[in-house]
Amino acid sequence: MSELSVTASQDFRRIVALPRRDPAELFTPAFAAQVTKCVRSPGGTMDLLPVQAAALVDAARCRGLFAPIGVGEGKTLICFLLPYVLEAKRPVLLLPGGLVKKTEREFRELRLHFREIPLSILSYEKLGRATGAHLLHEFKPDLLIDDECQALRNDCSVRRVVEAYREQHHPIYCNLSGSMTAQSIVDCAHLAVWSLGELGTFLPNDPVDLDMWRRALDAEVEAGRLDQEYEAAMNSAFAETEFGFERVDDFAWTEIDFQEDVAKAEALAASSS
Repeated sequence: MSELSVTASQDFRRIVALPRRDPAELFTPAFAAQVTKCVRSPGGTMDLLPVQAAALVDAARCRGLFAPIGVGEGKTLICFLLPYVLEAKRPVLLLPGGLVKKTEREFRELRLHFREIPLSILSYEKLGRATGAHLLHEFKPDLLIDDECQALRNDCSVRRVVEAYREQHHPIYCNLSGSMTAQSIVDCAHLAVWSLGELGTFLPNDPVDLDMWRRALDAEVEAGRLDQEYEAAMNSAFAETEFGFERVDDFAWTEIDFQEDVAKAEALAASSS
């Protein structure tokens, strides 16, 4: 441990007492197969990945989800299934405007394989406009799924709209992102509370305790005892590595979100060689 540490405060004792996942139970193909049976529709052939199954089970157990899941690890399918798993009546998915059409296309494919409670899709950009401030009140979601929720890290018009709705209507929150933090745990502390509640969050609620945790963790990172954040690692790599750019317009490409996509990618690579 670094010379900076945290005190055994009330928040600390609450966090220590939180239930823990059993990786040997949740993050296995066998468990993913069990969960797949619960959510796959008749005639469906797609399977859940272990991280997808674990996220859905966490959401059901906690009545909310805080999911720092990386790019390409299957967040789209998790978003698709969350309304069904949580038995939502009026689910709304928030995501960047540039992903709306892509997500709608992927949802059409997923409907062939999995059970569904239809959801409404809104972009963060639309919600942040002056004319979009009342959209959430019109949709009245009982479940809010915030994909790429780093859009809600900082104080901005979208975050204020979402916070106002939360304080008034108390929906279930599910936050997913591969970039939960930019600088420190403070970036995502409020998102953890939205998802897990003040008693369920794994971070301190007290601002003084939270800052103490931040300084202790930052000291560990600076000393090289913890992995750097993705963004920081990339910045370091760019400073030390020569690189350039090439246009790839004429190259075939595909995105891998599901196990079935691996075979498609291999076939595409074979046909392109």
